[in-house]
Amino acid sequence: MIILFMSWVEKREMAIKKGKHLNWVERRALEHANPISLLLLIPAIMFLLTGIWEHDWNYIISGIILVLGGHIYSGLKK
Repeated sequence: MIILFMSWVEKREMAIKKGKHLNWVERRALEHANPISLLLLIPAIMFLLTGIWEHDWNYIISGIILVLGGHIYSGLKK
């Protein structure tokens, strides 16, 4: 019964402990499944889309820096 209320991340972590292999998409999703990465990704997408829409390199570079910051944070947290 408890399994019904578990999040996707918790179910995948239990599957890993049992020896199940994850596909590429699941590994990337688990790699970035933390609040800091999500908080950096949302404004990064907004900056990137605004920069592409307005053809402004400052927004595009800011968005890329935020995406890389979240990716680096996720990598260092392991």
